[in-house]
Amino acid sequence: MVLAIGDYNLMYKYVNYSRLVVVAFWAIFFSVCASESVATNTSAEIPPPALIATIKGKSHAPKKYIRVEIKGPEYKKMATNSEGMIITALKPGDYIIIIRERGRQMDFKLTVEENEVTKKEFMLAW
Repeated sequence: MVLAIGDYNLMYKYVNYSRLVVVAFWAIFFSVCASESVATNTSAEIPPPALIATIKGKSHAPKKYIRVEIKGPEYKKMATNSEGMIITALKPGDYIIIIRERGRQMDFKLTVEENEVTKKEFMLAW
């Protein structure tokens, strides 16, 4: 099969468009996956018992996209959102909240009560 110059240009455009479609697909896929792991709910969407927490640093600025691990009657791993918040439904009970960022870690104790939305602010030493 012999390709003419016009055919090559058409094929080149097709390959570039197909690459663009593949890149767009993966960009959308990863953005959807990332949004699932980052707290994005509002308090109106979470029925009690639940936790709404803001994580702030030494300068009182919100800590964006840092790892939070919740251990207790229920186990969860998540990351703070762009406002330094986590919002999640939890079973009532005593929990340990583990916050990690760049090799540093702080643990906090928390009690979630039945039929209440627990609102908490965690201040980090860094």
